[in-house]
Amino acid sequence: MKLMKLFAPLIALLLSAGMLSAQGDYQIRPGDTLVIEVLEDSSLNRAVAVLPNGQINFPYAGSVAAQGRTVSEVEGALRSGISSNFASPPTVFVTVQPRQAMASTGGSSSS
Repeated sequence: MKLMKLFAPLIALLLSAGMLSAQGDYQIRPGDTLVIEVLEDSSLNRAVAVLPNGQINFPYAGSVAAQGRTVSEVEGALRSGISSNFASPPTVFVTVQPRQAMASTGGSSSS
């Protein structure tokens, strides 16, 4: 039991590192939701949908291209877009909630 308590934090760390790595390679698509956090101003923290044209809208940054970009690329674009409103470059974190694929019911419709 003690061994399990010892390894639980290590296992959690490895799992979260794997998820971060997967998010780093993921290319953002329309329909995804981006959860954006700005450490210096929590009033900017929000979830935004990637629009069909691949853009997101964010306060102070306006319209930002997200489609085809990685999380770190979007973080950089947001940081650049809002930095003029801060004394030093803000710390921006983005996580992706990928869009859910439409489930097929497998049924057919009759006329």
